[in-house]
Amino acid sequence: MWSNVCLCAARLLTAGWVGAAALFVVNGVLEVTSPQFDSLVRDQLVLIRFPAYYLFGFVMVLGGLLATACAGRILPGRRRVIGLVLLTLALALMIYDWLRIYSPLQALLSPPGQPRTPDFRVLHVWSEVVNTIDVTLALAAAVVLCWPTRPGGTLPSASAPP
Repeated sequence: MWSNVCLCAARLLTAGWVGAAALFVVNGVLEVTSPQFDSLVRDQLVLIRFPAYYLFGFVMVLGGLLATACAGRILPGRRRVIGLVLLTLALALMIYDWLRIYSPLQALLSPPGQPRTPDFRVLHVWSEVVNTIDVTLALAAAVVLCWPTRPGGTLPSASAPP
């Protein structure tokens, strides 16, 4: 029973993070490209929203990682290991991004409304790349965790009858 709850939590947390990150990006792009907001407001939105993005992502990915680890044998061993590796990489990359990319970007945006420096542009590109990789790792983990298994924990085979 506990293994089933953990696997359900791992699936929900991991897939939920991917959906939340996608929604955040869509809303963020709409805000920063909207002519309704000047650069001061755009900077303020970034400074307000991104810490919550990273905190939420950290909680969701760490929760998915711990739930995957606790799922036990209900998830076939190789899939559990792949899920754990993907989530560990996603979490490590998220921490790296917060410390080495977003935090320096945040400093460059304070106070809001300043002109963009070359350092800002470089860090912003790195942030986009790292976040894309991070969410892709989480998506891959969600697919691995959510892929159906046969009763008894075996993967369905293309040659075996249903």
